Amino acid sequence: MIKLLKDYLNFNSQINESSVEKKVLSLMKHAALNVPYYQDLIEQKNVNLNKIKTLEDYTNLFPTSHAHHYRAQQQEKGHSFLIDNNIDIKNLMEDRSSGSSGVPISLYSTPEEFQYSRKAKTIHTLISRGLRPRHKVLAVVPTIQVVKRDFLMQRLGIFERTTIDYRYSPQEIVDVIKQKKINAIYGQAGFLRLLAEYYEEQKIDAPRLDFLCPGSEVIDKQTRDLFKRVFRPLNYSETYGSTETGIIASLNPSLAYEPIWHDCFFYLKDPEKISDNITRGSIVLTSLNNLSQPILNYEIGDIVHVENYSVSNFLNSTITSVEGRINDYLLLNNGEKLAGSTFYTLYEYFPFVKCFQVIQKEKEKCEIKVVLTEGLEQNKEQISNATKDLLENRIDYTVRFVPDIPLAKNGKTKILISDIN
Repeated sequence: MIKLLKDYLNFNSQINESSVEKKVLSLMKHAALNVPYYQDLIEQKNVNLNKIKTLEDYTNLFPTSHAHHYRAQQQEKGHSFLIDNNIDIKNLMEDRSSGSSGVPISLYSTPEEFQYSRKAKTIHTLISRGLRPRHKVLAVVPTIQVVKRDFLMQRLGIFERTTIDYRYSPQEIVDVIKQKKINAIYGQAGFLRLLAEYYEEQKIDAPRLDFLCPGSEVIDKQTRDLFKRVFRPLNYSETYGSTETGIIASLNPSLAYEPIWHDCFFYLKDPEKISDNITRGSIVLTSLNNLSQPILNYEIGDIVHVENYSVSNFLNSTITSVEGRINDYLLLNNGEKLAGSTFYTLYEYFPFVKCFQVIQKEKEKCEIKVVLTEGLEQNKEQISNATKDLLENRIDYTVRFVPDIPLAKNGKTKILISDIN
């Protein structure tokens, strides 16, 4: 608990460009000495690390890893290929998610690294945007993050939290909010949108929230307006992040995302000036505190707009918008919407599922493509049975086991493609 408090306070300390530069260069050298993936990459690209002495050098000379390639390397060569070869992977914590891509990625870290970059950073972000110890919090999280028992301070009523996952129906969540007297909510935006729509469609008066912070995907103006209209939050924010780095930035009252430079450095690949002070480009990330599985010059496939962009003088930069995909929904026969994240929850515990994609081109029908690492008949049967439990009598569906699902140019595969308006 004391270490967590110290980590949290560190995020409130001042930071400067030189300290970030020092961390980046140190991580680069560490990865070159200890991580097989980066050793191969440096050799293949014939990189002379002695020439990389500044952040400018790093962004120009150190090779970029695209999410597509990095995830493929993890699946083809195993998790150990990406981590420090001096560490036993059994002693590390795993954070596993497909994010918006449908292709699983595992991020390993020590308990200390996990506490700093995940727990302490999340606490810092939420508190800085308006969450307070007195709030009764509802967290909408992946199934793997649902907890039966929270920290001691939460059991004592400080940041009292209830966690739910995507398997809950909107009405069940409405009941939880009423029963627990929830006045603060954070979590996956697509599912929170379904909840807000349910309140409106069923003409249920939603409680006015003290705090609301959706995240995990791009939020458009229409969705943002819906959240504010339904929940009327006193404090509203959003988080932008990735599985590989955790939270990258959070939305401020001026509707710009402020980066958290204590834990993540980024620059723009192929930057394009689109106005006097706005630059557009593909965001490339470096995680500053994970030595176990370093994330260096990692291109996730998101195009962002950055105000006051500069590699050498970046502390005043903010992300004004993220060009990305709004999470689509499967429209069922009765008009109910099923979020794409529901399928991730359905398949995440089957280790032989490599990736999947749900396609709906017309009403009352859909196709589900699944790629298995091992095409055994019993594996196919498990997937078919799980899908049947979810969709039987709700929509006419077909499950197809395919050898591959092509990725888009940005290195991602959309979980759910819908042509239904």
